[in-house]
Amino acid sequence: MDSGAAKIMLLDSRESTEPNLYVISLDDAPRHMKRMIARSATKCFEHIMEDGASAMADLVDEEHDLAEERTVEIFEYFEEHCIQENKYKPGMTADVYISIAAC
Repeated sequence: MDSGAAKIMLLDSRESTEPNLYVISLDDAPRHMKRMIARSATKCFEHIMEDGASAMADLVDEEHDLAEERTVEIFEYFEEHCIQENKYKPGMTADVYISIAAC
């Protein structure tokens, strides 16, 4: 992972008995996701769910014609990057916080 790139700390609680914490680069994140993060004052998106654009805590513009497709694209990005090498280790820092809740 490029140490100079902006990073997301992602708490994945979809498996409530085994929550996992990752730190992933924003380098190859979907552009629409980067725009929504840039517009956010807090850079904190809590309890998002794989339940459509309305469950994305402003990470997706619900009014956009492609909102549902963008939601799917974000979760595909997370799936691709939530791997062992990106698991949180003490000392890692991030610029954005996202937590995924179980549906």
